[in-house]
Amino acid sequence: SGSRARTINLPATMTPELAEFLGYFYADGHMRRQYLEIVNEEDAIIERIIELGKKIFSITPTIKKDERSKNLRKVVFASILLTAYFNSVFGSPFNKKSDKIRVPKQIFLADTQSKKSFLQAYFDCDGHIAKDTRQIEFCTASKMMAEDLRALLAGFGFVPNFSTKKTKGKYYYRLCLKAKDVEIFAHEMGSKIKFKQ
Repeated sequence: SGSRARTINLPATMTPELAEFLGYFYADGHMRRQYLEIVNEEDAIIERIIELGKKIFSITPTIKKDERSKNLRKVVFASILLTAYFNSVFGSPFNKKSDKIRVPKQIFLADTQSKKSFLQAYFDCDGHIAKDTRQIEFCTASKMMAEDLRALLAGFGFVPNFSTKKTKGKYYYRLCLKAKDVEIFAHEMGSKIKFKQ
């Protein structure tokens, strides 16, 4: 489309807000050269992604319905500059290969608050609390992502159980935090949606 290139902002340093955006993107996003999109159904998360996109990158995304489910929506940031930035700076792949992703190295080098923001956002999208067993699970198709998440969590003193499951011929890697860690995670990391007291 013949739209004029807008001026966008590409941060030079890691901040808790950029880390949070990366958490949402790595959990529920993918990217082509023309756009970056994050798919979610929680109003609070969608509003937060829109807010972060405007604040960090000066981009207002468009919202599209995702036909796979009633409440599912795509938050689409149409910017070749933004996708090039994510690809070159964070190593985010185009046409996201869910089994190839890993936590960007900038998150490991970031301050404590940025690491927490990344984990909180990633959990809000990709984690869930098993109701009957009081445990938090993270599940990913990428073994490297699971290892990276385990290392990040270990930095906060969490020791998640690590297991592999096979679904429809594909391997998934699962990290589980048990009872007392659940309380600490809720308290330490906070959450936009899951831990509303």
